[in-house]
Amino acid sequence: MVTLCMLALERIRATIDYRTYEKAGSFHGYLLAAIQWTIVFVAMIILIFNSYTNSSGERKLACLLTTQNSTKVASLMMLTMAIAEIASLATFYSLLHLNQRKRLAAGCSTLTEKYQIDENIRCTKLMIPIVWTHFLLLFPPMCSFAVYAEIDDRIDRRTFAILIAASDWTPWYCLMLPIVIFWRQKSLRVALRRKLQEMGLNTVNPLESQTDRFAQEQARHFDLLNTMWNSQSAR
Repeated sequence: MVTLCMLALERIRATIDYRTYEKAGSFHGYLLAAIQWTIVFVAMIILIFNSYTNSSGERKLACLLTTQNSTKVASLMMLTMAIAEIASLATFYSLLHLNQRKRLAAGCSTLTEKYQIDENIRCTKLMIPIVWTHFLLLFPPMCSFAVYAEIDDRIDRRTFAILIAASDWTPWYCLMLPIVIFWRQKSLRVALRRKLQEMGLNTVNPLESQTDRFAQEQARHFDLLNTMWNSQSAR
């Protein structure tokens, strides 16, 4: 979740500073990475210090104990992450709309500025399906846990464990994310198709094969023209 927020901040900066973003260094990238790790580290420290002593005298984290206070802590964490999910999704769509408006009004802009605007649009469109995957697989369980905790604030140990397990859809997210990335990245599909061809599996349809043949003929034609031009220049 923190990663999506950092990506949204990076896209915000690219949208605001589109005139000079191409010449910007990598300092802001390292800064966002440092902020991300700091947030995770602080969250871990809070969880460690927000521990409790059970009846046996052992120190346990709040998420491992079934108490009214631990349920509130878990519910608050779920609500915070759910709000961050909505904010990230809304941010990416807002940035896409803003960059599309900038492209329509970029008549007098330089080629560098136009290229950066197009790059912002392309990158945002590429990331929106990933954000939607994160949202659809993690937002519902977060809300369901928080809603159930508000309805029944006296959750026993067995119900608490079931809720924690049921609200963790991370394995499904780990399964779906590579599929979404593979679907959005044409270069990955081309690489897979080439690898299957090397293994003797013909996965290219006639239209794609014809298109590749035309592209190869065009490349050979321009190579021939380049050779003729170089030979004439040498004379």
